[in-house]
Amino acid sequence: GAPPPPPAASLRSGATRSTSASGARVFVVTWKVERWSALPSGFRQGARYRPPGGAPWSLDLYKGGIKRERPGMVALYVHYDAPDASARAKVASLELSLVNQGGGPNLSRKHEGQRVFGAKADQARRVSTSAGTASLAHVVLTQVEALGFVKNDAVVLRAEIEMAADAVAL
Repeated sequence: GAPPPPPAASLRSGATRSTSASGARVFVVTWKVERWSALPSGFRQGARYRPPGGAPWSLDLYKGGIKRERPGMVALYVHYDAPDASARAKVASLELSLVNQGGGPNLSRKHEGQRVFGAKADQARRVSTSAGTASLAHVVLTQVEALGFVKNDAVVLRAEIEMAADAVAL
């Protein structure tokens, strides 16, 4: 059968920091988007969630997609909130999810391979300010509610950021 729904505590907005079994630092940012139906929907209509407590990562949501060739998609990006102009963060992997609140499987997209984030993008040095997915698992906006991702007019988004072993402390 279907797995049980996640515990209620995991469906609240916020950020956590932990250490994986391999010793890597892992940040998890969860955003419970309340009043989902009231959020603007359309090409490049976005919203940002910055968790309290000075977490270095925030989430950017585009309810109507961010690329012209993919209208009507849910796009999700993680953004690095650099503490200063010279700050860098090396990330080993990044997983972005749309959490199924009805107990079904989450829709996730995982990006493997090291990425470097900084206060300012620098294409020559391959430094980004944000990264994500232009279409979260190709879920069209009209299917989000039908597939159980909207509950009480709220959607839960999650990003899991695993830092590279040689990353500086944040």
